[in-house]
Amino acid sequence: MKPLIVLVLTATWALAAEIPNVQKVYLMPMTGGLDQHLANQLAGQNVFTVVVDPKQADAIWTERIDASFFEALNEIFPPENAANDKDKSKDGGLESADKPPTRRSWGRTRGTIFLVGVASRQVLWSTFLPMEDSSPKTLHKTAEQIVKRLKM
Repeated sequence: MKPLIVLVLTATWALAAEIPNVQKVYLMPMTGGLDQHLANQLAGQNVFTVVVDPKQADAIWTERIDASFFEALNEIFPPENAANDKDKSKDGGLESADKPPTRRSWGRTRGTIFLVGVASRQVLWSTFLPMEDSSPKTLHKTAEQIVKRLKM
């Protein structure tokens, strides 16, 4: 029994070292309801605490990194210097430097998932795992695989 406990603690410490300061996560809506299956796996395997209020999260799971995600992130977590930015734009500062360039895509990338840190606004972890279909069985297996890769 003791070797099993040591193995579990080692895996938990390794994950914590790789993704620092992340204990609570929020999941953005995902294709086919993958977010629900992933929340089940993350909470069920005690990898992270899954919160339903994004303001409590240390990191956010998303399948898109684009302008709409950036806007949603800024709406939920306004930058600390938001007041200073408004003053700069009134003074003739470069407002476009505050926002990433708008990208247009012709299709959606399916199978890529990102864990984005709230404070750093950086991708902390990512993987690509394409789904054959969006059946509940496939979504469940995909969520299991994501958590398995996360633990590596």
